[in-house]
Amino acid sequence: MFRLITICLTCLSASATASASPAILSESHLSSPRAAHLAFAIDDSRVAIIGGCVIGKCDSGPASSTIEIFDVESGVTQPAGTLIHPRIGGSGVALDESHILIVGGWSNGAPTATAEIFDTRARESRLTGSMSTARGAGAAAKLPDGKVLVAGGFDMRQNLATAEIFDPRTGRFTLAGPMTISRSAPELTALADGRVLVTGGLRDGKVTNVAEIFDPSTGRFSLTGPMLEARYKHAAVALSSGRVLIVGGADDAGKKRTLELYDPATQRFTPQGVLRSARFKIMDSVVQMTDGRVLIAGGASRPEVYDPVTGKVTELPIELGASWNFMTATRLQRNRVLLAGGYKEGRIELTSRAIVLKL
Repeated sequence: MFRLITICLTCLSASATASASPAILSESHLSSPRAAHLAFAIDDSRVAIIGGCVIGKCDSGPASSTIEIFDVESGVTQPAGTLIHPRIGGSGVALDESHILIVGGWSNGAPTATAEIFDTRARESRLTGSMSTARGAGAAAKLPDGKVLVAGGFDMRQNLATAEIFDPRTGRFTLAGPMTISRSAPELTALADGRVLVTGGLRDGKVTNVAEIFDPSTGRFSLTGPMLEARYKHAAVALSSGRVLIVGGADDAGKKRTLELYDPATQRFTPQGVLRSARFKIMDSVVQMTDGRVLIAGGASRPEVYDPVTGKVTELPIELGASWNFMTATRLQRNRVLLAGGYKEGRIELTSRAIVLKL
């Protein structure tokens, strides 16, 4: 079933309203309920949906190995091959227009060191070199030379300070770093100057506000920041201005509503407003749209929009029906975005919904 609903965005900020067209909400379904999966735009109408938890309390099942291609124009999904290893919460980076690196995460209940590359044209996945360390709840970012930085995570014994760099030309990982502290569930954000910002995470059972910078020219990490608040399972989005927006997450006291902005020029974080709804487990459901605004979609029943021009956050009059955690938001052209999967907070009830918004 494919439903199409048109909603007027009357509550956007003044600067955004002037350029905004009506929001179109179209709803269809993936082949399987999923959360903590990966999603990558193949072109302006198709999105690859990869792995994730599919049964029970976000456990793996047969569909955790599957890849499907969802067509946002027709609402139809097609099988597109399988992963070599089933994965929940793996890290993914687009190496080029047709190859996606998928690394780490949880496989059959344990962190994995394996990595594979999915070819979107051939619709097949192949193993590549493995990391030196198994990593669940790690993070990854692409470097200017096409290599990929993978850092942090949990190996079933401890949070990790180690970092590795994947070279797609050789298919091998080499050690970098280490980070200044160990951490799982951090965010890695590529900066405009080629460095990588590392924010938050869980360290020795406590959430941290420590931030650091990886410099690929030296292969080393150094402290910056710190963030104004400790947070993990948050979102970090590089803006067109070169600054980085930090959204939500949680600390030892619970979910957060605050936002902050990191400026690489000053190496400082500054407050940037408050969300209507506290949100966490939103690492892949916050995305900058083609017009520069940031859609904050996961972790609550109503999406919100951050306007970098005004610094204001506005709740959209769109009801998603639940607070969907570990949902993905994939940006498409013409200010559209695909919201896919997630699980209902509290009950851990998985969904197969695929919702297209046009802002």
